This record gives sequence, structure tokens and C-alpha cells, in this order.
Amino acid sequence: MSDLEQDDAQILKPKRGAKLTDDRGRNMIIKWAAEYGRISFLKYLVEEGLDKSFTDSDWKEAITWINHARKMPEADKNETIKYLESNIKEK
Repeated sequence: MSDLEQDDAQILKPKRGAKLTDDRGRNMIIKWAAEYGRISFLKYLVEEGLDKSFTDSDWKEAITWINHARKMPEADKNETIKYLESNIKEK
């Protein structure tokens, strides 16, 4: 289980039916993880192939989302943005 934090594993049990989307079908899980600097959680989703429905737009929206966030220090925010950008396929 990579460096995924134990509490994240409990929050999301995708192989047991946990949803990655909200009721409107949006991949809000990306925004949530980004806002809290949970890069390890996003890496886990990618490593497990659970990112199949994530679009470039989802990654870009997460960047916009955390640019407005005040929950993390600027250095952590920049690191998270860099990871999000690395997942955008069409530059």
C-alpha cells in the first residue's frame, strides 16, 4: 500500500464499492485530496487504476480549487499543483 496514510485507506474502499464521484458525477475526490495536500492518496488512486474516469478538466479544476485554498502552506500548495499538472495529458 505505497505511502498512503492509514486513515485514507479507511475513508475510501473503492474495491468494495465506495464512490469516487459526488451525486452529480463529478470527481470531487481530486479536489478534496488536493485541498488537503494528500498527494499520496492521489498517487494511490492512479497506481490502483482508479483514475480511469479522471479527465484533464478534473485535474485543472483541482488546481484552480487549491489556488483559492488557505488550508496549506504555499510550499505544500506548489508541490500539490506540480503533481496535479503532471497528470494533465494534453498540455
